[in-house]
Amino acid sequence: MAMKPHRRNAMRRLGTVLRQEWDATLSAIAALVFWVAVGASSRPLEPAQSLFVAAATTGVAIGSVAFVAGRWVSDRLSKDEYGTLIVAFDPDESRTQHPYFVMTLAGFVTAILGAILAVTIDELPRFLAIVLYGLEFALVIYCLLGSISLAIISRRHQRRAAILRAMKEEEARERRRRQGEAN
Repeated sequence: MAMKPHRRNAMRRLGTVLRQEWDATLSAIAALVFWVAVGASSRPLEPAQSLFVAAATTGVAIGSVAFVAGRWVSDRLSKDEYGTLIVAFDPDESRTQHPYFVMTLAGFVTAILGAILAVTIDELPRFLAIVLYGLEFALVIYCLLGSISLAIISRRHQRRAAILRAMKEEEARERRRRQGEAN
């Protein structure tokens, strides 16, 4: 039995989204594995206040770095031809800034949840504690993997800006050469 065309297209789109959002996909898988493994166990949860403090610190650091990187990209785009090209396709820079905003938000949500869990985890029922442990675990993994994605995106912007600068410099050299030949 062959798959219907609309299902095949839906599966292809899902595959594309999962590849493009590899950091979120791996984080969700990590959370699911955590929930299944810990939820199936009858062992009591270990106190993890220090881990939640570390998660909160990681969240603040990554959220802050993502915010600053987003500002840097925005400032960078306002200064050269690459920025002019980007603004032609993304006038308010919302698409360009989206990954930086998502990582800033993810970092600060990770920090807030980590701080709350560090204080309240012993007071929560086991099921809720497992859900929140897994959620915090997924957020930390997402912050770490998302940082890699942001580095790749930022590097791509830098590389493209450098290519345009080199093209502009080559054009200027060629213009000077032609002017020299004409004189």
